[in-house]
Amino acid sequence: MSNYHIYGQEDCTFCQQAADLLSDNALDWVMEYLNDDAAHLRTLLGQAGLNTVPQIYGPNGGYIGGFE
Repeated sequence: MSNYHIYGQEDCTFCQQAADLLSDNALDWVMEYLNDDAAHLRTLLGQAGLNTVPQIYGPNGGYIGGFE
């Protein structure tokens, strides 16, 4: 089964809101917390050209965006 991937940080209100939005729309998702991996966080956010979390990717791996 394909999942949306949310990359975020623990205790991030917007990350939780993104997860809630996907759940409310009956979409499967996986949260990857980046708190303990600063290098991965910089790489991931650099790919998106942004410096905030959450960053959301679709089941096909395509970049969707942040919570807004």
